[in-house]
Amino acid sequence: MRIVILTILIFFAFIFNLNSQSRILAYPNPDAKFTATVEDENWVGESSLSFISDKIQYLSFIPYYFDHHIVVYIKFDGIGEYQLSDSAAVLVKTIGGDVSNGIYYSFGNPDDKVIITNLNEAKGFVEGTFHFILKGNSKIIEANSTKFRAYFILKGNSKSIEANSLKFREYFINKK
Repeated sequence: MRIVILTILIFFAFIFNLNSQSRILAYPNPDAKFTATVEDENWVGESSLSFISDKIQYLSFIPYYFDHHIVVYIKFDGIGEYQLSDSAAVLVKTIGGDVSNGIYYSFGNPDDKVIITNLNEAKGFVEGTFHFILKGNSKIIEANSTKFRAYFILKGNSKSIEANSLKFREYFINKK
């Protein structure tokens, strides 16, 4: 029951954020790309690292040719390995971008991880890889990326974007 409620909340939160709030790239750049193999399909698309608050950051992977997306919640702390906890990665498959056709979750496998290999603070992006296994409706899906570049995105209304922008700058100033 917990997973069903979590699924519904994540799905609606993601759709709500895409449709009703502004998305501002901290450092706009068109080469925010990723390549991956998901369920034996080759994905090429755009990726981003969104800063919602101090506690909520997520990587987003949206392929060009499929109506699906992957969201991975991490507590971003620079270069390193991020092991994924139960339900930290979610694959949402849709038909036409709005009708759910399946939701799949990570399940705490110790091999499920995102590895950030490069952090470019000046240009506002991270690069890395990911590998995780997702489960849903008795089906197992493997997702693997040998390279992604995700630019930072600040999200929210104009006041929260301004606040997040200050937090974003302070985060990197304080890390030095």
